[in-house]
Amino acid sequence: MMNYAGQCFELEQWFQPFGREATFLEHLRSLAEPWVDECWIDDYGSLIAHQRGDGKCVMVTAQADVQTVVITYIHEDGTARFLMTGKGNYHVTRGNAVRFAKQLVGVVEYDDDCQGASDWKRMRIRAENGKLSVGDRGILTDQTGGNLMEIYGPHCGVAAGCMVLLSMMQRERAKRLDIYYVFAIGSESDKVSQRGVKCAVYHIHPEVGISIESLTTNMNGIKLGCGPAILLRDEHSVLRKKMRVFCRMAAERLQTKVQYAAIPETERETALYHFHCAGSDAATVAIPVQPQGVCARKILISDLQDTITFLAALLRTLE
Repeated sequence: MMNYAGQCFELEQWFQPFGREATFLEHLRSLAEPWVDECWIDDYGSLIAHQRGDGKCVMVTAQADVQTVVITYIHEDGTARFLMTGKGNYHVTRGNAVRFAKQLVGVVEYDDDCQGASDWKRMRIRAENGKLSVGDRGILTDQTGGNLMEIYGPHCGVAAGCMVLLSMMQRERAKRLDIYYVFAIGSESDKVSQRGVKCAVYHIHPEVGISIESLTTNMNGIKLGCGPAILLRDEHSVLRKKMRVFCRMAAERLQTKVQYAAIPETERETALYHFHCAGSDAATVAIPVQPQGVCARKILISDLQDTITFLAALLRTLE
């Protein structure tokens, strides 16, 4: 049985701030190369692993970058103001550890008038073993770990998505489909990973696109322990009718746990949008993630296993 907790923890140790993901991608490349025919990093910086096959061209993508702390101002006492990249809803609280380059570690402090975990303008970071400078980038590192039942950490959703792709490579070796696995990198101002998805989609032009995401359990009625969530906007959109049939067939094929999540009309699920614009049938499969504490998140091992099982069944259905 795969040690999911150990592998997720190991992946999280390789995470780097935005713009400095090269070492993490090279580590992913070393893990992927034994199972694929070719690996490369595209012009936008995403890692693409290709398993050649005779069937449909399928692209499976997961996020490989994490939200980043960027130092914006240094006070006379050496403490630093910061911002968070991307458009996620990460919270930061007093005492959170932040890992910067060259093994520099900082700790988050509150101003007296700080209103809580989302009030970043009234927080500052104090370096514990060096000096911070404007432009320094770091990542949250608190509460990372796991056991036989769950994995947890600020970026466990990213680690789980990468693990899903690596697990699928090891399972899908029969050459029945032509599969591209994309570990997507994004941009500082964009929703993390999504511009990397756009670049890869229009380069590969897959017939079918599958986006692996994580979705918090306080949104859209998603629950832990109920398997992956298939994202829907309503009864007629986001999932094309053909992919709705394929997803239901895959769930029934192995009697896999699956749940369905409704996306608000005001939100646009970007990976699906790019797949659809490229003319690909597409679906998003989300791993349920539960907030734990203030900045950490938790994923059940059973949901991770069910996600992998469902994806294997979905690929069999696409053959």
